[in-house]
Amino acid sequence: MMPFVKRAMAATALAVALALLASCGGGASSPTASPTPVAVAPTPPPIPKVALISIDGLRADALAKAQAPEIRKLMARGVYTLRARTVLPAMTLPAHTSMLTGLEPSVHKVVWDDYVADKGTVSVPTVFAIAHAAGKRTVAVVGKEKFKTLASPGTIDSFLVVSGGDAEVVNQAIVETGVGFDLLFVHLPDVDLTGHAQAWMSPAYMAAIEAADAAVGRLVAALPPQTTVILTADHGGKDKTHGADIPEDRTIPSVAAVCVYPSHVATARARLAGTAVKVASVATAFPSGQAALAVKLADVAAAAVLKNTVVVGSVNANKRHWYRAGEVLARADHAWLARLITRREPPESFMRALQRQPDDIKVVVQFADV
Repeated sequence: MMPFVKRAMAATALAVALALLASCGGGASSPTASPTPVAVAPTPPPIPKVALISIDGLRADALAKAQAPEIRKLMARGVYTLRARTVLPAMTLPAHTSMLTGLEPSVHKVVWDDYVADKGTVSVPTVFAIAHAAGKRTVAVVGKEKFKTLASPGTIDSFLVVSGGDAEVVNQAIVETGVGFDLLFVHLPDVDLTGHAQAWMSPAYMAAIEAADAAVGRLVAALPPQTTVILTADHGGKDKTHGADIPEDRTIPSVAAVCVYPSHVATARARLAGTAVKVASVATAFPSGQAALAVKLADVAAAAVLKNTVVVGSVNANKRHWYRAGEVLARADHAWLARLITRREPPESFMRALQRQPDDIKVVVQFADV
C-alpha cells in the first residue's frame, strides 16, 4: 500500500473516531439525533522536490559505452539526450554557472575556472536564489572549492565543499536529504579528475564513470519519492584536457527522470498498453538525441521546484521558429487564446482527455487551479 494511502486511511479513521466520541456526550435522557456527516479533508500530495546531479567531465559517448546501470535506470524511466552541448569555454566553473543561472558566459561573466576570492560571487541570480526567495530550502554539496563562486550570500541554506571524491560527496548529500531540501545540487568531481590524470576515454576514466554511477544509485535511493532527478555534466574532454570548441569537449548527456504522483503514471500506462502512446513520469523534456540543444537547466529546475509544472507534447519546429511563435502568441489576444482550451479534465479522468470530441480544439489535464 502506498504511504499516502495509509496516511489518508489513518486520517479517515481518526475523523471517524472523533465523531463517535462527540456523539457520546449526552446522558440517557438526551434525544437521539442523526449524526452530522463529517467532511474529511484529503491528504495533500507530497511537496515536490528537485535533485540536480552534475558529473564533472562526463562525455556523452563515454556514458553510452560505460557500464552505468543506475544512470540507465533514470534514462529508462524518464527522458534523455546524449547530444546536449555545453557552453564555451567548456570548463567547470563557467559551464556550471551557465547551468545554474540559465545564462551564457558572455552574460554572467564567469569565464575563469578557479576559485578567486577577490572576484566574489556570481553577480546574477542563480536557481538557488530563485528557489530560496520563494521560501524553498536549497542545498549544494560539491567536490571542488571553486563552487564558492556560486554560493551568493543568503541563497543556499546548506553549502558543503567535500573532499574525498564522489563517494564522500554522496555520503554528505544523503545526510542532507535526511535534514530536508526542496532543491538539492550535487557535484561529483572524480570523472573529471581522472580524465586530467589518466586521459579521457582511458580505462581509468571509464572505471571512474562506473564508480560515479554507483554513487548516483546510492543518492537516488535516498531521495524522497516525489523528487525530480536531473542528471547532466558540465563538459567532456580529450586526451588530458578540455575547454575547446570540439565535440569531445562540448557534447554532454542530460537525463530527466521524475517521480510525481506515480499512481497516475501506472494507471495511464496500464490503460494505454498496446497503443502507440508512451507515458513517462516526467515534468520536463529533452530532445530525443537526434539534434543538439543548449538546455537551460536553471530554468528547468526553477520551474519544477516553484510550479511543479508538467508539460507533455511535441513541437515540430526549429529553435528560431519556436521563439518566433512565442513572440506572436505574446502579442495575441489573451482572451481568444483562452478560448482555444475547450476542455479541462482532472487527473483522475485523464482518459477522457484522450477521447476526441467534435468541438475539441485544445484539451488539457489540469492538476491545480492557476
